[in-house]
Amino acid sequence: MKTIEQVLTDIERRLSNTWASYITDTLGITLPPAAAADDGAVPTTPAPSEQPGPRAASWPHDFPLGQPTSPNLAKDFATAATWAASWRSWSAAHDTPLRTRTRRVHNTDQELPTHLVVTDPDHAARLCARHWPQRLERARQRANLLTDRFPHLAEAGPLAATITAVDELSETDFELLCRAGTWFAEHDATGLTPRQVPIEGLHAKWLNHRLELVRRLSARERLETPATTSTTSALHLPRPRPPRRRRTPA
Repeated sequence: MKTIEQVLTDIERRLSNTWASYITDTLGITLPPAAAADDGAVPTTPAPSEQPGPRAASWPHDFPLGQPTSPNLAKDFATAATWAASWRSWSAAHDTPLRTRTRRVHNTDQELPTHLVVTDPDHAARLCARHWPQRLERARQRANLLTDRFPHLAEAGPLAATITAVDELSETDFELLCRAGTWFAEHDATGLTPRQVPIEGLHAKWLNHRLELVRRLSARERLETPATTSTTSALHLPRPRPPRRRRTPA
């Protein structure tokens, strides 16, 4: 028989695996699989670590509470009754329904809870509390902003993975990322160093850590640069040189 804390852990695990896909699904955006480009360019494919989890079809979900065995019920029904009462009380307080099953105990029928029914990730977020409600709200805001400024994200299908990738960015870094994606989508950076890119706050270390996201937002793998007529396959930024090693005297 599971405790409330154990089931909340199960709920949070499922929520962690599905929240990004749920956000994109509830935006009403159709996300077809990315197709190979006609010109042979590499499509904007999320890294394996950023791949979204199961889609929103994973909800609603019935979380099992565990069940006492028939011998244990006959031997110690009081413990099972206390456990069932705690679940009924918690369920009512959190407006979350239970599924029940009739068990025969000492020649009497007893209704015992079997599952907790959680309707969707918003419901799960309210139950898990802590940062989850704010996290989902922030994800919705960012998803709307991303699809407004970079419509190809929805067309190509990496929106859920992108929302996951930007989840831990501060508001300052997220805004800088969007400005970088917009600038690189509209300009040719051939031959420029990161310091020469006219974006306030952008530097080599920041860009190196978020280069794949900038590429994804700017769609530079499959769009022509405005300064040339050739199709570019990457951002034309040279990698920073590694620091020189000091020679130690022999």
